[in-house]
Order: sequence, then structure tokens, then C-alpha cells
Amino acid sequence: MSGRQDQPGSSPSGLIGRNAELARLDDALAEVADRGGALFITGAAGIGKTSLLDVTSSRARSRGYKVLTVTGLESEADLPFAGLHQLLQPVLLSVGALPGPQKNALLTAFGMRAGAPPEVFLVGLATLSLMVEVADKSPLVVIADDFQWLDLATSSVLNFVARRLESTHILLIVGAREPSQTTLGSRQMPEINVGPLNDTASADLLKSVAPDLDLQARRLILDEARGNPLALLELPGAFRLQGTDSREGALRSIPLTDRLERTFSAQAGQLPKLTQAALLLIALDTDPTVSDVLDATRKQSGEEVTVDVLQPAIDTGLISVAGSTVRYRH
Repeated sequence: MSGRQDQPGSSPSGLIGRNAELARLDDALAEVADRGGALFITGAAGIGKTSLLDVTSSRARSRGYKVLTVTGLESEADLPFAGLHQLLQPVLLSVGALPGPQKNALLTAFGMRAGAPPEVFLVGLATLSLMVEVADKSPLVVIADDFQWLDLATSSVLNFVARRLESTHILLIVGAREPSQTTLGSRQMPEINVGPLNDTASADLLKSVAPDLDLQARRLILDEARGNPLALLELPGAFRLQGTDSREGALRSIPLTDRLERTFSAQAGQLPKLTQAALLLIALDTDPTVSDVLDATRKQSGEEVTVDVLQPAIDTGLISVAGSTVRYRH
């Protein structure tokens, strides 16, 4: 999460206060032309890991690199190889170049060929071989976000791949909240820990999204956000909706995550009733599909609804749609 305005302290990417992190990522992109490697990006929820990964993906493509991405889904964490299928689906047409045992293992893992569950070693070897094939003419950047929610089989495969990249032109970048939440220990790869924004960057980001705040409200939000970009983006909206009178004591007594939940609740209360009903159903499920949400909203309300019912929540940034999956921002 970060403002993308032309503010002091921002990089050409528009990310405010992340020049050091972006410089390290740019160095990694440059180095993969000579040798492969892996990089770990860690940090708390809302701290800006996904924004950094998005910029890195864009910069890799601008260099002419190929990019493969996967985002861990909590709802698929118990489905073996679900994340790996999401990652490799765009390049499965190249699977014919793999040796027979590797090809069979990978296709069997994805349910595309009958057979007993394959050994993870063979699937890992097939994944590495396929990535090397894809990186034959230009470097390949592989980005795995929300790694802590990937299924164990996919995590094991990427762990296998991460240790065998030095002689390739493949860069693996893993984003996760904490190293302890993954099968990849931070000792196995260089780590960028994304911390809170400094005071100057926090002020710049807040000014870029809420230039009309009075001095008292600005100071209070800066104090309470403590450098968390998501808080800096969302708390000004709560102030506008609820007012700032006598808010300081109340805000100071609430943990940051609860304050953000109240922000989202206040925003949702301004949306159309059918949209609010859909948001409630999204909250009750884990990574539901658009179809699931529309069907449930239709049954609950007794009214005909279309995907347009989600648009107000998308426009306000409460939810995002990735493929067919609807998720709250976090």
C-alpha cells in the first residue's frame, strides 16, 4: 500500500518512502541477467509488500523479462499443488520439452494425467526444468505473494527451486508476513524486511491522499498510524465520516488492526444496501468467487443482482477481485 503521487521522497514508481527497498529489488533484477537467485520480502499486513512486488513485476516486464506470479489463498491452503498450478498455468504449453518422468509428475500433480500422487522431488525438478526452459531467451522473474497461505506442496516445491537458481537466469521473490510462517527460512535467502515509513515519508503519503486535513487531525493520524501505509491511506476516510471531535482518546486505546476494521465498517455503511449485503457474505466466507457472492446475495435479498453490485465496494477500495476470487484488502 502506498500513495502514487509525485511527492518528495517518492521514487519514479510513485511509491513514497521505499527508495531503499526498490533499489535492492532493482539490483536483483539487474543481477539475474548474469546469475539467478532468490529474495525474501517480509513485513506486517498493510506495510506495502504487495505494492513493492507490483512495481518489481512492472519493472521486470519493462526490461523484457518474463514474469510468473502466484498469490497464496487461504481457501486453497489445503489443496496440494493449487498454488503451483496458478503459477505455472501460463507456461504449461512448454511442458512437452520436459523429460518424460518430470512431465508425467507435473501433469499428474495438476490432475491432467491419471496416476498415483507424484513424488514432490519429481514435481520440484519438473518445475525447475520448466522455469529454465521459459528463461531460455530472457530472464524469468517468479513472484510468490502471501507465501504463508500457499499449500504445503507448493511451498516445498518453491523451497526446492530456491536452492537451485544460482546457475540459471531465474529470480524468485517471495512475499510473506513473517519468515516463521513459511517453509522458507530467512537464512536460506537474502531478506528485505519492510518496516514502517519514516516520519517524512508518512507525512508525504498522508498529504498526497488527504491534503485538506487540519493540523490536529493530521498529527493524530500520523501518531496513530505509526508509519503503516494502509493506516495512512484509510484513517483519513474514517475521520471524514465520523468527525474528529473527541476522537484522540478513543483512537489511542484501540489497536491499529481494530482501527482499520472500523474504517472499513464506516466506509461500508455508506454503500448501497445490496452492496453491504454482498460485503457481509464475503466476510463470512474465505476467498469466495464472484459467482458465490452473487448467488448468496441473490438468495438473501430475493432480488436479481449482477456483478455491478460489487462495483461500489471496488471503487472505494474495500475489496479487490483477482481472477474469479473476491477478497477484502489487507
